[in-house]
Amino acid sequence: VTALNAQFVAALRIAANLAQIAGRQDRAARLAALADHTAAAINRLLWNAARGVYVDARRHGVQSRRVSQQANALAIAFDVAPAERWASILTTILDEERLVLTQTGDSDPNVAPFDEEWQVVMAQPFIRDSLHRSLSKAGAHDALLDNIRRRWGPWIASGEPTFWELWRLGDATSTCHAWSATPTFDLSTEVLGIAPLTPGFRRFRVAPHPAGLEWAEGIFPCPHGDIATAWRQASDRFELTLTIPADTEADVVLPPSPTPDGWQRVEVDGDATTVATLELGPGAHRIVAFTST
Repeated sequence: VTALNAQFVAALRIAANLAQIAGRQDRAARLAALADHTAAAINRLLWNAARGVYVDARRHGVQSRRVSQQANALAIAFDVAPAERWASILTTILDEERLVLTQTGDSDPNVAPFDEEWQVVMAQPFIRDSLHRSLSKAGAHDALLDNIRRRWGPWIASGEPTFWELWRLGDATSTCHAWSATPTFDLSTEVLGIAPLTPGFRRFRVAPHPAGLEWAEGIFPCPHGDIATAWRQASDRFELTLTIPADTEADVVLPPSPTPDGWQRVEVDGDATTVATLELGPGAHRIVAFTST
């Protein structure tokens, strides 16, 4: 099963990293080797070159025909799929004409027929986090935000106060489901761009992805205090304000310039710099990047 084996690869690599931190180099090497062996098997046995996607499973030496968003998203998100396959995968699994909600247990008996040769199983809310991680890895933040608008937008528009377990309600479906709250993570980590670089947020990254938005602002709690940030993008500049808690440092990565020539001038707290990635210490900061000198 592609999805389960991709998750196994991710678990092995995390375990290898923990073993490395714990000083168990022998165990780390064994776990990492098993992860690489499993990833290679997925790529050899479950990739369908003619269709440009991973099939969902293989049984008795024969590939299944069913294709899903979740299996392919996990392959990208967990570094199983080589980068040269990403475009083909994403073109197929983001094609709205192909996507179909299939039955989940006994919760939704009224589902449409499924054509395994053409259609793609649509990911339910909880596994869509992995789809969004694959889009982030591929730099497709526009598609990531489009997914939030398409899938979670109708709930917001209808006045729903919570996230459901599944896109359609059934008898046993939770209507307040934490696993379905991936937009909260996406807006914090991708749009605001905040993520830890070292354990405990001693050093963190601020790398906003506007993806067509004009502005965003928010507060990201961390063990050392709140990280407050706000950014605004105009045709001629990008402006970011940031409060870095005491005893922490931030690497600030500016988004690409909207013009082909890139950012022509960057100011940090009023001083000019030519550095693309900024290393800043505690306190309040203002960064402005200009498209002209």
